[in-house]
Amino acid sequence: MVEDYGVHLLQMMENAGRGLASLARHLFLQGDARGRNVIVLAGSGGNGGGGLACARHLHNWGAQVRVYLTAPVPELSETTRHQANVLEHMDVRVEAAHRGTGLSGADVIIDSLLGYGLEGDPTGSTAMLIRATQGSECPVLALDLPSGVNATTCAVADPTITANATLTLALPKESLRSHNAAGL
Repeated sequence: MVEDYGVHLLQMMENAGRGLASLARHLFLQGDARGRNVIVLAGSGGNGGGGLACARHLHNWGAQVRVYLTAPVPELSETTRHQANVLEHMDVRVEAAHRGTGLSGADVIIDSLLGYGLEGDPTGSTAMLIRATQGSECPVLALDLPSGVNATTCAVADPTITANATLTLALPKESLRSHNAAGL
């Protein structure tokens, strides 16, 4: 989209975030985000930026939103950092994940940790957050594909998000049709 059609990355993040927020509200928040608890897990790249845009929309619709990043804000990609800065100006709780980051008490967890950039198994704070979702009773909504599934090779990494639903962008990902990703 960026190279072939000139659509700006920030615009793509905005569209992804709005669509993801709408789906979260419809599937997991009974159509009304007011007073509901949402946790957004965001990576440092484009997928994370889409999750941060989603967080902003849900916040604007009245949800109580907490955002956990895989890196401090200054280390995010430029467009993702922009999304995080907007949230901080809106007084949405945005922080880098750390040991002990708890994911309990959410009505839904938004997975926007990894997208097409996955090479090998997730490590560091990304792996920590994925494992935290595995120990949570909260439903998970993934952006584009569950973090840990390789969009190109269909390989399922260790660890991998098990999502209750996934919003894919553009077209369904072949990796989601793979028997490797069945049930994710």
